[in-house]
Amino acid sequence: EGGLFRRKNYDTAGEWTNVSGVGATGLPASPINAVIRDPHQSDVWYVGMDVGAFMTTNGGQTWTNMNVLGLGNVHVTAFAIPPDKTFLYVSTFGRGVWRIPLVNNQLTAFELDNDVVLGDRSVAATLRLSHPAPQGTTVKLATASPYVTMPTSLDFPTGSTERTFTIQTTQVFSTIRTAILYATCMGQTRTVELTIVPYPHVASLTIPRNYMYGGTLQYATVSLSAPAPLVGSITFTDNSAFLAVQSPITIGVGETSKLTTISTSMPATMQTATITATYKGTSRTLTVYVYPMPAIKSVAMYPAPLVGGFVGTITVTLNKPAPITTEIAIGENSPYVTVPSPRTLQAGQTLVNIPVYSINPLQDETINYTARIVGDTLPATQGSIQLRRSQLTSLSVSLNPISGGKKAVLTVTHNLPLPVSRVISLSSSNPAVASVPAGVTMIASSASATATVTTYAVTQSTTVTLTASFNGTTRQTTLTVNP
Repeated sequence: EGGLFRRKNYDTAGEWTNVSGVGATGLPASPINAVIRDPHQSDVWYVGMDVGAFMTTNGGQTWTNMNVLGLGNVHVTAFAIPPDKTFLYVSTFGRGVWRIPLVNNQLTAFELDNDVVLGDRSVAATLRLSHPAPQGTTVKLATASPYVTMPTSLDFPTGSTERTFTIQTTQVFSTIRTAILYATCMGQTRTVELTIVPYPHVASLTIPRNYMYGGTLQYATVSLSAPAPLVGSITFTDNSAFLAVQSPITIGVGETSKLTTISTSMPATMQTATITATYKGTSRTLTVYVYPMPAIKSVAMYPAPLVGGFVGTITVTLNKPAPITTEIAIGENSPYVTVPSPRTLQAGQTLVNIPVYSINPLQDETINYTARIVGDTLPATQGSIQLRRSQLTSLSVSLNPISGGKKAVLTVTHNLPLPVSRVISLSSSNPAVASVPAGVTMIASSASATATVTTYAVTQSTTVTLTASFNGTTRQTTLTVNP
């Protein structure tokens, strides 16, 4: 079998390699009369055959016909290159001697449009030759990096000096990776360095409470280890039929955290669910416990009625002990009462006492309120507060008129027994004639109180106004002091 063979001078085994090529890009089956190497480019060779001249730019891997340069399909007998290495002379049988200019064509550039890239992103690369490419010019591409995918070879269109292509990277995790890329053409090799940067990873997935009642929702926060470099998606999965997570959610450039919604349905028994957040191949998980929700069994107001200006208590009782920390919310819209809400039941408790702060109404009021477990979608439990107006009903003196220098009993009455002891304010319009203490205590469960009125000697009949004040209401009486 004929053909063109090559042996490298450092090959001590003396083995020869067939460099005739194969198929349409190989040398034709014809006698070889001349072989010469391009003095400028080690991988460029010229072969003269009975059917024309052929050249390779890649050391014999592929061959192209030089007849397009004007030689035609002629019998080539010899090649010659003068000392100045400017031309290739071709001797033919019957067609004379031809010459072709030789150029020192070199791979002058291997460039990337960005030498730092996020893993899983692509980057454009450009190859340049110093002179127009002869037919069949091929560039071999190689890298040892497992994080880069690119063609193994590229053909330059005949006459072109530039070739672009795309390099695809794969995702890297935690550590920056460096890939060395090689481009070889006409015996020359160029290298570039590509730095592949990892995306941020999912640093945490958290919720305010890792327990929920069925039929409720709360928000989970997913945080990245660094700001997101590009707009991307965070996906969520779960393994429970009683829990659903909003997925995917979009995280914008520069954002480090996002919220997603967790909603639940009502289980018959406690269920355990695992939620996983994933971003660019990294993930975090959390466990959520879903409980069946208890119901409000009853609500009660104490005392009933509530005296305006005093503090009462709403007692909310569940139908069973709360399995987890549970919040009870009270809703009302009266200007006369304030109920701090929500209030918390600890796990295992069945009731909670919620204070009701009131002010004295202008008249007796019935105030409706609602009680519900926070997050419960069922109708709220209804209750009412009977708020009674607090007012002093009378102020009287046991001796009236009274002789100066004597003492009498001052009695003040309230329309309702007081739930707790309070001081009734007292005053006199003329303490030099009739004096009273600054206040008198009306004790709890009582609706009246008494104080001493002290009078002083007068030379003529004198009237004094005594006043009692409490909870925004006032009562007065006139005392006559005689000589």
